[in-house]
Amino acid sequence: MTPLRTDSAELFQFADEQKTVEVTSALTWKILIADDDEDVHVVTKLALRDFTFMERKLEFHSAYSGKEACAVLQRHPDTAVALLDVTMETENAGLNAVEFIRNTLENHMVRIILRTGQPGQSPEDDVIVRYHINDYKNKAELTSSRLFVSMVSALRSYQDLLAKDALIAIVEKTSAELERAYNRVIVANEKLKTGFIISIKMFSHLIELGEGVFSGHSRRVAELSRHIAAKIGLDTEKTQDVMIAALLHDIGKIGMPETLRTKPLSEMSHEELSQYRDHPIKGAMILMAVGELQSASRQIHAQHERFDGLGYPDGLQGKTIPFGARIIAIANDYDSLQIGNHFRELYSPEQASDYILKWSGKRYDPVLVDAFVAVLQNDVFGIAKEDLVCRELPLKPDQLEGGMTLSRDLISRDGLLLVAVNHVLDDYLIGLIQNYARTEGDEFIIHIDADKMLF
Repeated sequence: MTPLRTDSAELFQFADEQKTVEVTSALTWKILIADDDEDVHVVTKLALRDFTFMERKLEFHSAYSGKEACAVLQRHPDTAVALLDVTMETENAGLNAVEFIRNTLENHMVRIILRTGQPGQSPEDDVIVRYHINDYKNKAELTSSRLFVSMVSALRSYQDLLAKDALIAIVEKTSAELERAYNRVIVANEKLKTGFIISIKMFSHLIELGEGVFSGHSRRVAELSRHIAAKIGLDTEKTQDVMIAALLHDIGKIGMPETLRTKPLSEMSHEELSQYRDHPIKGAMILMAVGELQSASRQIHAQHERFDGLGYPDGLQGKTIPFGARIIAIANDYDSLQIGNHFRELYSPEQASDYILKWSGKRYDPVLVDAFVAVLQNDVFGIAKEDLVCRELPLKPDQLEGGMTLSRDLISRDGLLLVAVNHVLDDYLIGLIQNYARTEGDEFIIHIDADKMLF
């Protein structure tokens, strides 16, 4: 093999006179010298014996074949630079070592400088590109100064990769932490939303407490409104806004005499009707100060507007009526007709549906009437088919266990909300449900979300 030359004289004359110090420290750059010529090892170490980069010295590791080079890289994956002879135990030993390092060890960090003493036997350009070889030198031309330059360039490239990897690690760690924090916020937000909806439902039922046949009216209007909103493709947030407005659509009746609240509209006097028609305005004012309920406030204010413009309180017409209010108008009248809120005569579900159809385009938005009809046709025991997004397990009170999640509202036979959907049962709540069932003699089924059960 052709030895390396210094700028002024051959280094071989110093080989027997000086000993190179093998530096081993965490604050060093690991350098692999792979060559089957011992003189090349000696000369390289002498040429770089005083070399420092970023205040770190070099730590040399020697290999005398391609296989030894691969073994050294396995033991020292943090090697910064590998000086590989192309021809060692075989003609392509160096190239085979490169392939092993890059593909088998998957070490893409180490900077590889190929060296050869046979200039006419150089690797193909595509090999150099494919295996990310950083430099290719002819030993006969590699003076100590050129070796110095090559080492600085290789270490600078290695340092850049370290910095890039460190940055990627920081970004990945930060991203993972942000994702975990985001997920915690999402979970907390969902809990707040669930708690908010449950509070609204409980308040809605308190409004109707003791009203006999009218109990559960707001809940039924809210459920039907939600189904209609979903049927026409409203997103989850807007559908929830409609449902909340429907739950609270009668909040303006608080303070109204009970005789007036329960009196059919067809039997009210002019004075009573005038007083009754104030309730959407009062309801909207009650909710107006609550930021989360401003959308519900606008819908409640316009719930008695008619599509033909003959409604109250503002005589709005067509699409100038808030979308949610147009939905609630249909759901409210459909249920009110069946409980005697409009007329003394109680309508059957079919009669109430026919009434809505009769007034389509006059009282009601015809597009929404079509959606309403589709919801009724798709209804399964009060729950729309598309809402059955979880597997349900119907259980009796004595079959309940702590940790189960309700898949539907638990409603008493009087139409009162006992426990809201998505509530997670604990032993105390289960005891209350079982005591209620025994005391009232109320045999009901509790629907549990089977997908959230731990089997």
